[in-house]
Amino acid sequence: MLFEDPCECFSGESLVTLATGKTLPMRLLRVGDVVQVVDPVTLRVAYEPVLFFQHVERIALGEFVRARMGDGRELLTTPHHVVFVSRDSLAAQDVQMRDVRVGDALFSVGEHEATPSARVVAVDVVRRVGIFCPQTATGTIVVDGVLASCYALRAHYAKHAAMMPMLLVARAVRRVLGPARDLPEDGLHPYLHVAAAARRFVGKSAADGALAVGAAVVRAAAGSVAAGA
Repeated sequence: MLFEDPCECFSGESLVTLATGKTLPMRLLRVGDVVQVVDPVTLRVAYEPVLFFQHVERIALGEFVRARMGDGRELLTTPHHVVFVSRDSLAAQDVQMRDVRVGDALFSVGEHEATPSARVVAVDVVRRVGIFCPQTATGTIVVDGVLASCYALRAHYAKHAAMMPMLLVARAVRRVLGPARDLPEDGLHPYLHVAAAARRFVGKSAADGALAVGAAVVRAAAGSVAAGA
């Protein structure tokens, strides 16, 4: 389904990289902070503002899958959160964190690009306080030096297509009102409630069909931009 379980996010301890080069725990991140992102097609590094948070629960105790990398770093996300791995090629393949396995290569982010150089050596489950899910225009964010999606439960481009209306609104509001650094409120973003209600109204098959078309369009557009770059 599309928005069944909102509690699919990062922990409050997870670190994001700001445009200044400094790192910041997810629990201190605000709307408007400019963070490191990566285009999942070109794998090029960029910086974008956090437009809003899909979900925030500051004192919730969450269950997280922890992928330990050979260089000593760790990536923690909830089980259904989407990350990118390399298995049979250098291309970024989107998978849910629960499906990450030993031997997968996560995409380590350098100054200009991401490369599949962070080999997973162990995977386990831990509990941490705080659940945070920031949203960027690209739909990705660099967490603990590793490329991750802003989405969960479905393939990256499917969820990116579903979030597109809210992304367009958020970007328009930012252009009109200017940049601001706002502390996100706890809870689920209203758009996700609306999207879930709309899905129930039109029915599962119709919603899934529309989402598949939207995902194909978004992926094709991303590929065209990459080819022309």
